Amino acid sequence: MKNITMRPLRATDAQAVLAFLKTVGGQTKNLTFGSKGISVDVQEERCYLDMNAESEDSCELGAFDGGELVANGSIKRVSCCRPRMAHRFSVAVSVRKSHWGQGIATALLKRLIQEARIRGAEVMELEVLCSNTSAIRVYESLGFRIVGTYEKYFRYAPGEYADAYWMNLYL
Repeated sequence: MKNITMRPLRATDAQAVLAFLKTVGGQTKNLTFGSKGISVDVQEERCYLDMNAESEDSCELGAFDGGELVANGSIKRVSCCRPRMAHRFSVAVSVRKSHWGQGIATALLKRLIQEARIRGAEVMELEVLCSNTSAIRVYESLGFRIVGTYEKYFRYAPGEYADAYWMNLYL
């Protein structure tokens, strides 16, 4: 993982984040979006990143190779207005295909676990496609365990589905 730096994403990173999401969305079917990225504009992404920079309920991190965003990761409290669920945080990570297998996802997840602990998390949760064995191995190496299966989690086209595992890490 040489030359990779991690830091919180800022509003000034919005354009790079949106370009990154389009790139990674086109490189794999494992994400919730495709090559069009997510449907927000630069100003909306700036507001989102700015809001998260000050939040006790979320954290957005980027991994940079030089000046290029090559991975991102986030945590978000599942529900800040429902006290019985406020101990749970969702987590998500994506890595540019050119940087797969370099330990970036593991490093991002370790940092996100620390950030979740600081924010009072007791449970971290994620969904991962059952076919994404590389990601599952990374999550399990950090203590996540499969707690259930969601059949037909993704629908790629009529009749074409992918199942996902729910995985939790108990802090």
